Order: sequence, then C-alpha cells, then structure tokens
Amino acid sequence: MKKLIGITAATALTLTFAGGSAMAAKPTVPGDVLAVAQQGLNELKQNINAFPDHLGFEDLAQVERAEIGLGQQVLYIDNDKLRNGSASLNAVTKPANAYQFVVYADDMPKAQITVAKQSGKWTVVQAGGGAEDLGLAFEQAETFAKAKGKDQEPALVKSGPAFYWTVQADGQEYAIPAASVERGKMLGGFDYTKAYPAGDVVKQLQANAKKNAASSLTYGGGGASIQPQAVEGIGSTNDNGSLLAMLGLGVAGLFATGVTLRTRKK
Repeated sequence: MKKLIGITAATALTLTFAGGSAMAAKPTVPGDVLAVAQQGLNELKQNINAFPDHLGFEDLAQVERAEIGLGQQVLYIDNDKLRNGSASLNAVTKPANAYQFVVYADDMPKAQITVAKQSGKWTVVQAGGGAEDLGLAFEQAETFAKAKGKDQEPALVKSGPAFYWTVQADGQEYAIPAASVERGKMLGGFDYTKAYPAGDVVKQLQANAKKNAASSLTYGGGGASIQPQAVEGIGSTNDNGSLLAMLGLGVAGLFATGVTLRTRKK
C-alpha cells in the first residue's frame, strides 16, 4: 500500500510534513465499495469536460492522472447519544453504510466521492471538488498519532457538512477538523492546524442542538458537486448542518486548548 505522505514529527506537539505519494484506499474498504468509487471517478472525469478548474484541477491532463486515494467509513453524529454527552466524539456517533473517498492527482487531494448503500445497492451519492481540507486534515491526524507513538487509522466523523478525523492519544481522544485556516473562520476559527480535545467538540455540538441551530448555512469546502442523496443506515443523526451554528458561539475560546500542528507547504 502506498503512503499518502511522508511524515516527520518535529516535536511531540509541533508537526510538519514532507513530500510523498498518494495513498491507496485502506484495505478495510470492501472491494465492492471501492469498485463503485472507481466507477464514480470514471464518470466524474467524463463529466468535467472543459472546466476542470471548477473541481480544483489544473487542467484536463491532471484530471486524467487522478486516482482514488484515501477511503474511510463515515461515522455520523447520533442525536440520542449526543444528548447524553461524552469525552469522545466517536462515542456519540453511529456507523453508516457510507464511505468517503478522496481523489488525488499529483500527490494532492482534489476531489471527493461518497459511496453509500441505497435500496440494498452501493452507489455514488455525491461527487465533487473541495477535497483539499479533508485530505490535508487526514495528514495532520495521522502525523499527530505517529508523533504520539500511536500507529492507528484515524476515524472519520461527520456532523452536517463538516468532517473531523479523530485519533486516540495520551489517554484521550482528539479531533482534527477538515477545515483550512481560512475556511475555519466560517466555523468560529477552528481548523486543521490544531488537534482539539474531542470532548470540547461534543460540548459544542450539544450547545448547538439545544439552540436548534438553523441548517440553511452551508459549508462544503467549495467546488461543484452532485448533491447528496439519502443514505441507508444513518437513522437518527443531526446531519443537517447543526454544527454550523458554531458561528458566533465563542468557538475560538472553547478550543483554546488545541495542540498546534504545522501543515506542509503547498
């Protein structure tokens, strides 16, 4: 299996990246799911036509070099579990019949594809651009785990349109948001340059749920996309954007204890 990126830990708390190659989908992704994701990528390539920049690609030649990279099952926030609270973000989720894939071209995340089960059949329910934050946040999560001496596969949590990678270290769980510094401003100033205690994220999600946050505000990282459809097996979740109410709720102060990370230069 190819590695996503070559990683070195400068210190236990401050991390940096070195260059590397695109990472093949995790072997834990079922073969039939991966096959559907590949089919989705093929269709995406055919439909980009003369506007590759709309999905973050430099040109059509780079589109042709694109390949399926990182793949992970999605954990959705469960409202019933969220009400009880936890120091673990993973503990207030439920796994769904859905997998998120990141498409890489020239060692950079470019597009993302969501494969989910509908009517008993795996199908592509969303495809589009805006994968850079998701891919780079994964690199941060993996780097943070390695710096802590933990060889683990980060879990992927989804709340509304926002994603978190979670890792276990120092006897607790940390969350790395899939949001750049600039895009993190939309969510109160938290981004993938820090690893935040997962319990703080849970508390904020609880606060959002109590305020019955409006779901009209969108955050998807940019780029054109095929709109997501219903996914089997999600059940009671808050996957309607409640996390986005973090705007104006003092999130920056809440996450002041985050461990600072350093991203690689693009």
